[in-house]
Amino acid sequence: MNIFEHDVKNVEQGNVVAILGAQWGDEGKGKIIDILSKHSDITCRFNGGANAGHTISVNNKKYALHLLPCGVLYTNNICVLGNGMVIHVKTLIKEINEIGGNILDRLYISDKAHILFDIHQIIDTIQENNKSKEGNQLGTTKRGIGPCYTTKASRIGIRLGILKNFENFKNNYIKLIDHLMNLYNIKKYNKEDELKLFYIYHNILKDKIID
Repeated sequence: MNIFEHDVKNVEQGNVVAILGAQWGDEGKGKIIDILSKHSDITCRFNGGANAGHTISVNNKKYALHLLPCGVLYTNNICVLGNGMVIHVKTLIKEINEIGGNILDRLYISDKAHILFDIHQIIDTIQENNKSKEGNQLGTTKRGIGPCYTTKASRIGIRLGILKNFENFKNNYIKLIDHLMNLYNIKKYNKEDELKLFYIYHNILKDKIID
């Protein structure tokens, strides 16, 4: 019995299988999860954001997943985005639309996951450019992952649960964006347009955000 047959058997018995990378990413986690999720009821992501991703080919059509778990393409799978994630909602909605079908019926998002805004990506670029001038750049993807985890750790970030009440979200959003613009000397940022988008996201996702 090889490792895949063993793990699939465990999944069918109702056990939990955790896939962890032991290096710095790109170990092939997505490929293994894709194999195992065919035999599972629930596929979860517990941390990270739209930093890398996994491309799945089905019937000669390719799906690039950055936030949604690989199990999303199996109609028997419930997909969960966990509380350790930082979620760029625009990217999430794009993936949902690209996959189509009944994905929203099978998707649940932790109310404690944090929202990654476009300003986090701007900050990521600023920080990486500054480090590059000093010769010690990290080589980040500039997707805003680090800055979003920074606002989370600083207790000023915004959780997905806040988005369920849009007026509450709006007040928290303005405070956060104004603070970050001042902190990083960002002169221009279109809060109005982003708020309009998040009102749409609020209506799409409010019933999918759970404890």
